[in-house]
Amino acid sequence: MRTIARFMNMSEWVIWGNSMLACYNKLPKEMQEAYAFINDYESLLQELMDALDAIRHIEHICKNKGFSCKTSKECQSYIVAHVIGNAYPRQAHLGLKMLEYFRKEEAQLTEDMNICISSDIIESTFGIYKKARSHRTSCMA
Repeated sequence: MRTIARFMNMSEWVIWGNSMLACYNKLPKEMQEAYAFINDYESLLQELMDALDAIRHIEHICKNKGFSCKTSKECQSYIVAHVIGNAYPRQAHLGLKMLEYFRKEEAQLTEDMNICISSDIIESTFGIYKKARSHRTSCMA
C-alpha cells in the first residue's frame, strides 16, 4: 500500500510546483531562497504537467464516450500528437507505453462493443446506499 500511496498525490505536487515556478519571481527574497530548489526541476515539472494534462484528456474521452475501437483510436491519435510529438525522451517513452496499453485493450474489443468505464454510477449508487442506511440507523435510535 505504501508503494501505491507514494504516487496518490503526485498531480497535486506537480500543479503546486508549476504554480510556484509561475510566481517565483514575484515572491519576497526570503521565500525565493527557501524555494530556490524548484528552479532545478522546471523541465521535469513541465514534462509531468504535460503528461497529467494528456492523461486527464484521455480520461475525459473514455469516461464520457466509453471505451470502444473508435475512442481507442481517438485516444491513440491524441497520444501521438500531444504526448509523443516534440517530446522529451521520458515523455515519448510514456506515450509509447500508453499506445501499447490502448492497442492491447482494443484488441479485446469487437467493432460494436462500447464499454462504460466510468465509476460515477458505482459511486452514486454507493452514496444512495450510505444515505439510506444512515437514515434508517438514525430512525431506529
